Amino acid sequence: MGRFVFRLEAVLRLRAAREEREILELAQLRRRAQEEEARFSQLMDLYEASQEEMGGDWWERWLGSCYRETLRREVRRAAQAVAEARHAEERQRENVLSARKERLTVEKLKEHRYAAFLAEERLKESRLLDEVSCLSFNHRLQEERR
Repeated sequence: MGRFVFRLEAVLRLRAAREEREILELAQLRRRAQEEEARFSQLMDLYEASQEEMGGDWWERWLGSCYRETLRREVRRAAQAVAEARHAEERQRENVLSARKERLTVEKLKEHRYAAFLAEERLKESRLLDEVSCLSFNHRLQEERR
């Protein structure tokens, strides 16, 4: 039996490597999104806690108001960062799916070519067996005639 050689093996390896890189990038973006969500959650907790502290003289209330305004701006920025991180994660997920689809396409082609190779090998083997049978039959026939 012959040896199966897939000429696009290098392409398949490149596609698999690209998919791995995309998966690693997705993992990094997920981690970043989780960090941004944790930061947002911490800021929201601080903001909610600052809402409860309304006592004291006018100076403390004014400082508290400035602090809450700063926290409000930080919460908005953190919410924007979370949205951007989620959007980047979604884009990367699409990149991973695209890379996986490209790899699977080449793998499917390899499977089809391997199946065709096996069919060709079976056909060659069948022809060889037929030829051996014919030669054997002819040899026995000649032996019987002697």
